[in-house]
Amino acid sequence: MVYHDLIFTDIKRLEACNNLFNQTRRQRQHNLNQSFYSRINYASFVHSLDLSMLQRKDVLRNTLLLDFTIDCQQLRSLNLYNCFTINNDAMINILLQCSQLEKLSLAGATGIDASCFLHHRVLRYGCKRLRHLNLNMNPLFFQSSRRYSTISKLPILETLKLGHVHWNDTRKTSLFVPMMILCANAHTVRLDSMSSPLIQICLQSCRMIQHMTLLRCDLDEELWIQIQQQQQQQRLITFVLDSCIVTDGISKKQKTDTSFQGLMDLDLTRLDWIGFKRMMIPRLVMNHVVSHISGYDLTRFDCPDSMTDDALKTLIHRCPSLTHLSVGLVHPTGNDDDDGHTQRGWTRIKFTTLIQALDTWKTTMTWFELHGGRRGTRHWTDAWKRQQQAFIDYLCTGQKNKQLEVLLLDGLTEPFTTTDIVHLAHQYPAIQYVAFKLQQTHSKDLEQAIQQWNGLEGFLCVNHDNLVQWPNDSWREWKWMDVKQQSFLRWKDIEATG
Repeated sequence: MVYHDLIFTDIKRLEACNNLFNQTRRQRQHNLNQSFYSRINYASFVHSLDLSMLQRKDVLRNTLLLDFTIDCQQLRSLNLYNCFTINNDAMINILLQCSQLEKLSLAGATGIDASCFLHHRVLRYGCKRLRHLNLNMNPLFFQSSRRYSTISKLPILETLKLGHVHWNDTRKTSLFVPMMILCANAHTVRLDSMSSPLIQICLQSCRMIQHMTLLRCDLDEELWIQIQQQQQQQRLITFVLDSCIVTDGISKKQKTDTSFQGLMDLDLTRLDWIGFKRMMIPRLVMNHVVSHISGYDLTRFDCPDSMTDDALKTLIHRCPSLTHLSVGLVHPTGNDDDDGHTQRGWTRIKFTTLIQALDTWKTTMTWFELHGGRRGTRHWTDAWKRQQQAFIDYLCTGQKNKQLEVLLLDGLTEPFTTTDIVHLAHQYPAIQYVAFKLQQTHSKDLEQAIQQWNGLEGFLCVNHDNLVQWPNDSWREWKWMDVKQQSFLRWKDIEATG
């Protein structure tokens, strides 16, 4: 439907659309019939407004946004990512006049703070249908001198995203506790770059959490205890740690392997998704995890960088219906042998075991990722290169998977050829997003290979510099690939900005 979902990249197009809404409003208010503009309220058709890709955020005026949304009574989704010029007064009016709002992203909107949600009129009349709230990348959001005594919860809030909230003393976070009370009904939380005391305040207020993701957060023993208490009150379905560091809570220095004892005390039997992406989990703890998960409940698993070959084999044996697998490749150093035995005494994941995993889950897997781990790709040996090439050959000629939708292979150091890309499109026809390294090739050859996927939404060529443009390549051909790559990057960032 026209004007149903609006995404603006140019401020002039936003102003032009606003002018249309204003002119149609004028026709209705003055009961005019003879004019170029219709009397139809086009603004009432708008369900989604996305300004996250607006190129000139600095010229976005509060009056323009207010004027645009005044007739958008059916607006359900609003994304103001990095719209730093929007202030509290404008946000209060939007929350009051857009009563159907269900999804709101204020990530990076640093001109707005928590007081707009705690305004007495908003508490009474606004946000009654809000389900998803993103407050990521706004470090000053909770700093205010105002005090609030009576706070009512958002009645149907489901998802809360917070990030980059930093204080030396949590007692000075005057609006953090009131906002957590406001968001107490959330059952999905995603916390990014937050300290343990603030995470504990969040967990103490939000007692209905079922899906928990901690990204780049500090974990200490007190937080492990809080998570255990949380799990006793409400079943935890998703528990994902990504790039987190376990500290002693005082010096903020990473502790020894005993710091993960709290993980062994959690109930892992009912989890649907568990992840330790870009983390080094001790071998004893990892063996405990894979031996205590429920093979019939678990569908998603993000391997830590320290995942052993034996642990992956146990996972294959215990989980017959895995749909998502993410693996961080630990690249060998000069101290490792060709069989994968590291200097620390554990065996890193072998490519033959990855092939066994793909064969086991060929009828269920929809997401497969090989990334470079927390430290990235730094060292490799000739034997490692040969093993990677054998794995690439398997991907191109092995068993066909018609269910796989996401294939991220940017962790491989060996590049693909355009012929390999064509073979991947034949082996995995349902792919929507794909990432890879590529040998030096012409852009037109890559475009022809990528077009073999009819339903492809986006792709990423990690080493984009290896693309050579022919002199007669048209702007349209490069624009097609640029749109696909932008679509991929936007999809990857949606967790943080959407």
